[in-house]
Amino acid sequence: MEETKRDTMEQIQEWVHALYWEQDVNCATAMLICLGRLFDVQYSVQVIHAAAGLHGAGGFRAQCGLVEGALMFIGIYFAKKRKSNDEIVSLCYQFADEFTKKFHSLRCRELRPGGFVKTICRICARILLVGQWNSPTNL
Repeated sequence: MEETKRDTMEQIQEWVHALYWEQDVNCATAMLICLGRLFDVQYSVQVIHAAAGLHGAGGFRAQCGLVEGALMFIGIYFAKKRKSNDEIVSLCYQFADEFTKKFHSLRCRELRPGGFVKTICRICARILLVGQWNSPTNL
């Protein structure tokens, strides 16, 4: 089990590195794409375009783009699972609450005071593998 988690972590780091550093995809879009790959969710091009300005509110460094991408994924994934809007809102709240407990903020400027650095790959991988994100059905 630990070996599988390590392999998954390495795969996520490779995806994030390629998306973020080689393809210039923002953190929200990278999170959305990685979660889609992990849980076999396909998106329309409009969904990917909708995430274009979500990296800390267009670079303003407000809400973390990794959080924004994850919240988009929760809405898409659980709508496909026929969860109600109220259930999806509750799941988004739970995610934000757990994220805040683990990382102490939802704000990009507080999470990465030094700005955008290559550690984003490790941060993204850690977020994707935290707690219930080992399986979205655990939410």
